[in-house]
Amino acid sequence: MIRQRLVDSYLRVIPLLTPATLTKIEEERALADASRSAGNEGKARVCARRAAGWAIAEALPNAPTAAFSALGFAARQADLPDDIRDAALQLTLRITQNHQLPTDADPLKCADRIIQYCHTR
Repeated sequence: MIRQRLVDSYLRVIPLLTPATLTKIEEERALADASRSAGNEGKARVCARRAAGWAIAEALPNAPTAAFSALGFAARQADLPDDIRDAALQLTLRITQNHQLPTDADPLKCADRIIQYCHTR
């Protein structure tokens, strides 16, 4: 799914993610979609964060290898586009005591934005 969207959108760009990592990311994003469809938004968010973090860990120099740490790293990188830093920041926000996100950003869309950037930048 992600691979096809990337191919359709960026035919002239050299991909930065290895096939093995891209497969792992695609599987995790599929799990995020399935979790959302099953009504488990928390698990969907966790899967989206993992997928985006893995993309950052492989594509950005000096990024930590742990997915959540890689998201925090990306959120602090001034040389990244604002929308990518914002997406990474959205994925690192903690839920409130009422188990709600403090923002209305869609974690799956944030992850997709990061994955596309990391795969085609």
